[in-house]
Amino acid sequence: MKIFFILFLSAISVCYPQDLKISGTIRDANSGDPLPYANISVKDQSKGISTDLNGKYELSLPPGNYELLVSYISYKSETIPVQIINQNIELNVNLVSLGDQ
Repeated sequence: MKIFFILFLSAISVCYPQDLKISGTIRDANSGDPLPYANISVKDQSKGISTDLNGKYELSLPPGNYELLVSYISYKSETIPVQIINQNIELNVNLVSLGDQ
């Protein structure tokens, strides 16, 4: 019975795709300075995250196609299409200050 249970759990983990990571740094496009507490959210979903003090973030998502919305106060927001297939992605974003437009 224990062997059957272990095989069952193994089959479940194979059937459901594992989350992969999108990570990177959000920076000011002009100065290159990191943007702490910038927001990264997944369009049409409630999932999102804010950058740390160094502008770094890490977001876990299952394989699929997504649009990431990257925003920061007084900066032009960016919408970035992302396709996650079978590996982690590094995505660094440079936002333009509304004062620089």
